[in-house]
Amino acid sequence: MYTSSRSETIDLMTYAAAELTAECAIDFVKQLDLPAASLSRITDSIANLNAWTTIGILVLWLLFPELAYYPGTPQYTASQQINWSLRARLPAALTFIPKTSDDISKALPVLSFFSVPFAIRSGGHTPYPGASSSDGGVLISLEKFTQLSLSADKKIVSVGPGNRWVNVYDYLQPQGVLAVGGRVPPIGVGGLITGGGNSYFSNRYGMACDMVQSFKVVLANGTIFTVSAKKNPDLFKALKGGSNNFGIVTQFNLYTVPSPNGVWGGVTAYTPDKYPKLAKALENYQTKWQIQDPDAAMIQNIFFAQGGALQAWSSILFHATTDNPASLQEWKDVGPVVDTTKHTTLPALVREVYASAENQTMRQDFRTLTIGVSSSLYLDTTTLLSKAYTPIASVPGLQISLTFQPMGVSIFEAGEKKGGNVLGVKHIAQTWIDLTSAWSNEADDEKVLAVGKKFLDDVAKMAEKQGLRYDYLFLNDAGKDQNVIASYGKKQVRFLKSVSARYDPEQMFQKLVGGFKLPRW
Repeated sequence: MYTSSRSETIDLMTYAAAELTAECAIDFVKQLDLPAASLSRITDSIANLNAWTTIGILVLWLLFPELAYYPGTPQYTASQQINWSLRARLPAALTFIPKTSDDISKALPVLSFFSVPFAIRSGGHTPYPGASSSDGGVLISLEKFTQLSLSADKKIVSVGPGNRWVNVYDYLQPQGVLAVGGRVPPIGVGGLITGGGNSYFSNRYGMACDMVQSFKVVLANGTIFTVSAKKNPDLFKALKGGSNNFGIVTQFNLYTVPSPNGVWGGVTAYTPDKYPKLAKALENYQTKWQIQDPDAAMIQNIFFAQGGALQAWSSILFHATTDNPASLQEWKDVGPVVDTTKHTTLPALVREVYASAENQTMRQDFRTLTIGVSSSLYLDTTTLLSKAYTPIASVPGLQISLTFQPMGVSIFEAGEKKGGNVLGVKHIAQTWIDLTSAWSNEADDEKVLAVGKKFLDDVAKMAEKQGLRYDYLFLNDAGKDQNVIASYGKKQVRFLKSVSARYDPEQMFQKLVGGFKLPRW
């Protein structure tokens, strides 16, 4: 534990690594209450080596010999495999697996002082390299933060960021309540909420971030805060969509939603000849049923795989309270070749819809776009999908999923009623596109990524011509090169920058941490 005053630590942190002197570095490490042998080892290294990042990593390892792991150790290897996408399994110089907020509080000033680049991982579902993985820096893995507790009145569930959403649902279902969270089992709690978080319950309750009662967060200087609408409300709001730009969240206190009798849902699948009817059904849902029935939800996926031999439309249908609701009947009437819809539980449903991808280990990528409501635009997009990917259909393992996510006005209004978030989404009906690409070999990275970018750029141009292209980019589904935070709008960016300046004055989370950063303009 620290014995020095916080002011002394902050003063030392004002030194950038490039400006460090050996004397300053030795003064800093003396504050850490290291054993004499460890302190001697570090001071010897400082005297003979001016590679501050390397020394910072050594300091962290010596501070946490049972929580920090170098390459080659079983713990390091096992932790590296957590990342969903092979592209994100980067070789960190050190993997730090803290168990408590105090561990993180002690580690962050060290990383800041020595300017050690690092990544923060909750569930590791971000597919591109450098967000939840580190190449040569430190990976802070929150995998041990799996605490779950429910308040006596069952209105608040406290969740650690190392949980996967399916585990949260498993915990809550027997209690007759659920949480507004992810729709895919392996997605981690932390990244989804701080990126916004779309949910089966969003039409009624808003985004996942809107259902946070409070955050427990560790700031750059090691301070541990619990923030809410009443306590540090600016930081509270910034964390609702502002991603990893302000601190490391170690606990989410979430409002629960009632679910005493289970849910209804499943998968329906269709052949390409049904695409025109499906596109029209989606438009009808958005212009009528999504407005009238906020307990209904859906995800629409169009697949291109097996060298183009597999092209199909798959609908994930959901209702929070009613079996076979009228709001989703049109998807039955179109005539699916597969229909698994039934009365079930949310944990069972999310496992079912992900079952075919459960054991896949692939190279993955996301990319997103927001468009307006139009059946003709949806149909043109599906046609363009086949045209775009047929030339590279022979890429080993190529699997493309084009997802239409209908987003109704009720989602954004619900968020505003709860105090708002920082996403800056226009309060109009819209569709968030997620393009998910999977393939086998690193040699095909450039080819697959280029086709995906051009495909969505071409869809954007089609939408632009119809006045149906919108600026907002959904962080949870975005590609590495997309300017996500800027898409929130200038007002939101100014607010986020002001919060960053207040709580991270040295800008550690902008300079040392990967992911979607605040714009520099």
